[in-house]
Amino acid sequence: KPITHINGIPKTEVAPGVREKAQVKQIGELLDKRAGSVEAGTLPDAVMKELGAADDSVVLDHDTIGKQGLHHGEIEREEYEAIPAMIAQPVAVVPAKPGAAGPAVILIGRNGRAFYRLVIGRLKSVTKLKSFHAIRESEVRRLMRRGVITDDAIKTENGEE
Repeated sequence: KPITHINGIPKTEVAPGVREKAQVKQIGELLDKRAGSVEAGTLPDAVMKELGAADDSVVLDHDTIGKQGLHHGEIEREEYEAIPAMIAQPVAVVPAKPGAAGPAVILIGRNGRAFYRLVIGRLKSVTKLKSFHAIRESEVRRLMRRGVITDDAIKTENGEE
């Protein structure tokens, strides 16, 4: 189940690094068991606002892992374990094409030299990682042409001014 408390403390009251380590651990457990759902990341405030989310948690479930295996089987465990950091500090946030499945955004994440496309969507009260895969720099440029959702909160959270 997704995290609610870490060492008896509500997840929202622990240091971000502690919460991120717990998320990485949960993702590893999900990859091993292939059942259930876990908290895969903590949304920046600007992304929460864009999605209209009341909670900063992003959920990853076994169905998405299975879909990823079918379409993006090349993704390694260490890449999955980098998801919490990519969600917390995206390189950029771009709008997703409008769909019937509710509000969504695309986060462009980076792990080492590689870029990743993470589709985050909200369905009712749950914010979910719907898709995750590596992309080339040309795809990053193409996505950025859609229009970056700019917000000072994202720049500040990434340590930029």
